[in-house]
Amino acid sequence: MEGTMQAAHEMGVVGSFTTEPLGRFTQSGGAVTPAMIAIRCRFAPFGQLFSVCRNPKTHFPDAVPQSLLLLWRIEDLYEPLLHTFAMGEASAEEAILREVTALCGEIVGLRSRFDGTLIAALPPFPHGAGLDRTAVGDISRWLRLYHKIIDLMGTQLAQRRDIRLIDLEAIVRHCGAERSYDDRKWYLYRQPFSEAVFRSIARQVERIVASETRAPKKCVVVDCDNTLWGGIIGEDGLSGIKLGDTFPGRAYVDFQKELLALQQRGTFLAVCSKNNMADVLEVFDKHDGMLLRREHFSAFEVNWERKSRNIERIAKQLNIGVDSLVFIDDSPTEIAEVRHNLPSVTSVLVPKELASLPRLIRESALFDAVAQTAEDRLRVASVQQERQREKLKEGVSEDEYLASLDLVVDVFEAQDVHVDRVTQLINKTNQFNLTTRRRTAADVRALRDDPTQALFCLKVVDRFGEYGLTGIAVLKIGAEAAEIDTLLLSCRVLGRGVERALVSVLADHARERGCMRLVGDYVPTSKNALCRDFYAEQGFERVGANGSGSWQLRLDRTLAPPAHLKLIRPEPRPKMALPANLEPTQVSA
Repeated sequence: MEGTMQAAHEMGVVGSFTTEPLGRFTQSGGAVTPAMIAIRCRFAPFGQLFSVCRNPKTHFPDAVPQSLLLLWRIEDLYEPLLHTFAMGEASAEEAILREVTALCGEIVGLRSRFDGTLIAALPPFPHGAGLDRTAVGDISRWLRLYHKIIDLMGTQLAQRRDIRLIDLEAIVRHCGAERSYDDRKWYLYRQPFSEAVFRSIARQVERIVASETRAPKKCVVVDCDNTLWGGIIGEDGLSGIKLGDTFPGRAYVDFQKELLALQQRGTFLAVCSKNNMADVLEVFDKHDGMLLRREHFSAFEVNWERKSRNIERIAKQLNIGVDSLVFIDDSPTEIAEVRHNLPSVTSVLVPKELASLPRLIRESALFDAVAQTAEDRLRVASVQQERQREKLKEGVSEDEYLASLDLVVDVFEAQDVHVDRVTQLINKTNQFNLTTRRRTAADVRALRDDPTQALFCLKVVDRFGEYGLTGIAVLKIGAEAAEIDTLLLSCRVLGRGVERALVSVLADHARERGCMRLVGDYVPTSKNALCRDFYAEQGFERVGANGSGSWQLRLDRTLAPPAHLKLIRPEPRPKMALPANLEPTQVSA
């Protein structure tokens, strides 16, 4: 799988136990996923969990890291209470839950003081002397206590959108209890876990960090024979292919379950197969073992042409870049052909061990997302809506078509509920993105809270349905000019006058803040040539060098939005008090 190594991300780590072994697995690259995000860990002394929560700079004085990881175990923090609980003291459970509530409060307090990525552990089931989970008789009491702790943390932390969680109990189960703990190192160094656990923790946090800044892939393109099912439909026939409850057919069914879960979260599915279309569709329509049906797929390219050419067609049909596609095939030859002709497509070979096939997608990290947004779930349905729009376009002029769409463009200032989607758009939008500046969720919150900046979102609806939140603009207010720091739009809404409506809102906002000019940069990349002439088309004048540089629009006139759409403007803000050096200059007529 392809990837590009990035500069190391700095992560501060603090635990109720010794955490330094984690650094070996992040710095060495042993835990790096296809996203290739390397992490350099900086460690606070163990036992300083509460101190770091109250003031991170105490243990990271030079510079607070980009992210913080909090690792803890119940037995480390509350050992006396656990032993009281083990002796049957009824009040011990309530006391433990109070302490966990207090810890959650400290973590929430840290969130308000720390702008970076915050990752907190859900603790594993208690382990140690006198805490034997395999003991006969009282295990149900321990299980009830443990689940109450996890439920409490779920209420306090998991429902927040700005605290990421890792499940240490799941990691211990994955590694196996016998392989997870190292009692000798615990007694010597206060290091309870084996290298296998630290390696798994490293992989989890690396995936979280990567998902903060890297957009997930948008489409899985799959072969059919020996990929979606076992065997070759053209040779084995409908009754001869492998799909069902027994191996190897069950492995293919479970792989289809993983694909279906992706599709339901908003990932496109597409078929690219060298086959006869009638044979392939017969399997989708008639085979009892097929979980996926043709309606789950947004594109079918079934023919005898080169697969790289068909994949390009799929990307064009779905209006996404080829770098957003993952291609899965059982043939090394086909994988090699696509890698050669379309190197930006992530090409994945079906494993020789079919029992590993269902885990292929889940463990790839290619579809990791910080959070699922409403727009993600709308994405697949939007393809059908777009086909309806194209049908409406037939036989009418462009003006008649636009007027018939009944477009409504809603521009508003971002709120906390929009942070995940805004971050996603900022980091995944390439084609219509004037500056392609990337930002984390913490950066987005800081922009939203800065009184000298405005963060605008754009939603679009027409007669066929919702496009969702598909546009972002960041406006920096200066003394005489407002700067468009970021302006991006999903390609799905381009060509409908939406971009003009957004600029008219930015111009009005800048004028209301006392600015005389609206300025913006176009920073060319290999992918954003689509917006090269954007500023000129909106009436801006160039003030920079040829091909790039700054553009400006004087605000002594109103920039009207297109007449064919309804524009809902943001609620006006009270006039803010700018810092003294940014007070607007009075200009005589």
